[in-house]
Parts: sequence; structure tokens; C-alpha cells
Amino acid sequence: GLSKAGNDMDKMYSENLQAIALLGDEIEAIRVIQVRIYQAIADPEIRPVIERLMRKEAAPTIDAAPGQDLAAYADALLDRFANPALNHRLIQIAMDGSQKIPQRWLETLAWHRVRGQRCRSLETAIAAWIAFLRSGHPIDDPLADKLREAAADPNAIERLFGDGGLIASDWRPA
Repeated sequence: GLSKAGNDMDKMYSENLQAIALLGDEIEAIRVIQVRIYQAIADPEIRPVIERLMRKEAAPTIDAAPGQDLAAYADALLDRFANPALNHRLIQIAMDGSQKIPQRWLETLAWHRVRGQRCRSLETAIAAWIAFLRSGHPIDDPLADKLREAAADPNAIERLFGDGGLIASDWRPA
């Protein structure tokens, strides 16, 4: 219904902000402290990944209400993210990843996995998050020490997302 669709739209917004933040961590490297969302969305490497996430990965998982246009919503989000008045730093958005990633990314990954599909954008964002955890950059997360330790392991993806991993969800790495 309308309430579910509204919650799903909020999820799409949050999911994309988080992905931009963490892609910025990888592509813009340690300069992430000062990078703003409008700068990241203007980056020719980041924007196509975010557009693919919105249109191909997140949108199919949303139960849109009658008359709700997900393509128009994605366009509006991209316009909003490109606006310099939205002065959020990526590092602020990336805070508390262990708390945000399960519902913002892993649910979408699980939805696609059940259908035999992959999510290249979200897989890239997860790789960026792990790179960020390994970077030595301060981690603002209640599990910061455990995350850094797990990310340093050669089997980081399993330590983070596998059975018994730090981040609980229905999605498991392939």
C-alpha cells in the first residue's frame, strides 16, 4: 500500500546516499573527509554506479503505489544529490555502516540473489566499504574495532557477512 511504498522510497533514498558515501571512500580515497555528496554525484565514475543502483537494483525491489513513478523519483534524487545546497559530507553519511547496511543494501542483494541476479553497484559499494574499513581512517560505528579486525582478514567478506559474521542478514556472499 501507500505506507509501504513510502517506506520503500525512503529506503531507496537512504540506500543511495550510503552507496555514494562509500563509493566516494574508494574512488576518492582518503579525501572523503571533505568530499560532499554533490561533488561525488558529479564524478563520472560514481554517478553511473549510483544510477544503476537506483534504476536497476533498488527500484525493482520497491512495491510502488499506483501512480508512483520510480524513474521520476530517481531523477529527482539525482537532482537533489547534485545540488550544492545539500552540503552533506560523505563521511557523515557513511557513519554507522554496520547498523545501516543490512536494511539498505543486504536486503536488496538478497532479493536479487533469490531471482538469480547480481547487483554490481551494491557489490562495488560493499568492496568500497571494506576498503574504507582497511584504510586506517577513523570509523564512526559502534562496532568499529570489530569491523576493522574483520576487514583486515583475508576472508573479510565472510567475517563480515558470512554465517556467524558481524553483519546479520539473509544475504550471504557467493
